Amino acid sequence: MNESSTQKSIGFDALYQYAGVSVQVISGAVFYLALTRLFTTSQVGAIALFVAINGLFNIVFQLGLGRGAQHFISYYIGRHDLRSAKKVLLKIVSYGFIFSILSYIAIYLLSGDISLLLLKDERIHLAILRLLGIVVFGNVLFGVLNSSLLGLQKFKLSAIINIIVWTCYYLIAFVFAFIGGSLLYIILGWVVGILAGVAIEFASIIKIISSYAGGGNSTPSRVIFYYSIPVFLFSITSFGASYADRFIVAGFMALSQLGIYNIALLISSSINFIITPFGNILLPKFSELYGLGKKDAIRNNFRVASLLLSYVFVPAALGVISISGPLISTLAGVRYVGAMWPLDIIMFSAALFVVFNISIQALASIRKTRVLIFTSSSSFTINVSLSLLLIPSFGTIGAAVGYISVYVTNFFTLFYFAHKYEVSSIDFKGLTKIWISSLAMFFFLKGVTLLAPYPPYLIPIYILGGLIIYI
Repeated sequence: MNESSTQKSIGFDALYQYAGVSVQVISGAVFYLALTRLFTTSQVGAIALFVAINGLFNIVFQLGLGRGAQHFISYYIGRHDLRSAKKVLLKIVSYGFIFSILSYIAIYLLSGDISLLLLKDERIHLAILRLLGIVVFGNVLFGVLNSSLLGLQKFKLSAIINIIVWTCYYLIAFVFAFIGGSLLYIILGWVVGILAGVAIEFASIIKIISSYAGGGNSTPSRVIFYYSIPVFLFSITSFGASYADRFIVAGFMALSQLGIYNIALLISSSINFIITPFGNILLPKFSELYGLGKKDAIRNNFRVASLLLSYVFVPAALGVISISGPLISTLAGVRYVGAMWPLDIIMFSAALFVVFNISIQALASIRKTRVLIFTSSSSFTINVSLSLLLIPSFGTIGAAVGYISVYVTNFFTLFYFAHKYEVSSIDFKGLTKIWISSLAMFFFLKGVTLLAPYPPYLIPIYILGGLIIYI
């Protein structure tokens, strides 16, 4: 496959995933911003902690099985062995169901300690956290099922399901919160949305694999977990590295400050939706190429993917920095303008080191997942150390510095290993052109916002002008 056809293949599959992920991120962002108008900053901070707890338990109890599903199913598809693909899928989904039940039991048993330690009020939040356990159960199972769809190369179907599920997930939660007026109703809405998603994905997978013949080679469980456990450890330590600043902010500062800082993280994660679709499609595609024994093709796809990702992400990140002040004021109100500097720090670093996301997929596709343990443990240690050192003195800016240390550490360690195992290739000339165009757009937008007034209705015009400059 030549570079032009490779770009086209990755591009079309990415478009499907962009549609699904963008709906998830945008609906989540709109939901969270709407809650800032309904609840106090302390309540918004509590919601941010619920999201963090949900994310942590989701990662812990998926145990890396989602990535395992993407890799092994795609690997067997690449070898044209649909029987074995079906067999490994059913085995991984079975494990996913068992671990999702364990996740509910764990959060139920720990709910009292979590409520007292992080939310400072056991009586009010205990019932909410136990209901959140059902959300965690659904998210664990939904994640494994969705990864199985990606492993089956059903990128379009996965995107359609994501659009339906995440729209319902946040819309139902907002309606319940608006009617009920309490945090409990938000969690109840999430329960309804995620369980509906699990039912839809399970039915879709059964329909697809029903046409596959039975039998095939059985992938031993030890092989699956030998691959998945390092991914799990990478995920959990990466989550800890990414969320350490939030928990430390909650420990040293008021929940209102966490609510403000979370606006910066919300906007940056909303831009990060550009990255997620690449991960969703590259691991299955790289794994399929690995099954075919085409390591050179993985390297070629690495070069193409890094250019495509940078072409979209770098200008988006610099564009957000150039209008961060008016953007935050418009979306969340002047109470949250303190999130501007943390947002600028996070977005610039994310743009500078975005290529490390391609390295993760390339290394996972050739089963070099053990190197991820070293990377994630290093980033976790550095982030926790910097956060503990800087947050007490510099507040949310110190938290942002701790947060970006994850990007820096992951970039250098992962790219080193990708180069070592000969699955990386970078077009430095192409990346330089992207950065020159992006910086030109940045200075144009920054100059306009500094010299001219910026009422909310002008923000889309500024963005359009910056886009024209970039192109």
